[in-house]
Amino acid sequence: MNKDNLRKTLNVFLEMNDSDDIPMCSEIKALGFKAYDAERIVAFLPIAFCRVALSHKFDIEFADVYRIKNSDDEFSFQNEPVYKAAIELGSHIYHHEEDLAESFNTIAMRSSEFNVVNQALNNGTDIAGAKLSAPLYFGYKTLGKKQSVLSKLFS
Repeated sequence: MNKDNLRKTLNVFLEMNDSDDIPMCSEIKALGFKAYDAERIVAFLPIAFCRVALSHKFDIEFADVYRIKNSDDEFSFQNEPVYKAAIELGSHIYHHEEDLAESFNTIAMRSSEFNVVNQALNNGTDIAGAKLSAPLYFGYKTLGKKQSVLSKLFS
């Protein structure tokens, strides 16, 4: 996965801003992405864009891992190529593509971390030096799982 592939999905986020993740995954699959990647795009693009934006405005520490509902395991964002490409794309847009600010902001605001920070600021909380806990994902079929060699061949 690379940032140019991810760029193809930006309009889906903008056009389906009020949609749940499942229909969004379907639209991304319709663009030619595998279900495995579509879920990761919908899950990780918002958090990556949010982290790019917040890290430029606040002194906040983000968790390096994410969690899945009904599992005690933690999974590293660094083992997720979609997340890494999303950070790269988000950083590029944030610094160099002002014309994509609406798309960037729409995507970032889908993040649970955006909601947590926004709520804290609205309550007057000083977030300087805050450390956010690992985000918890639920409703996804493939997060926290590696794609098998056979499924890569047949998807």
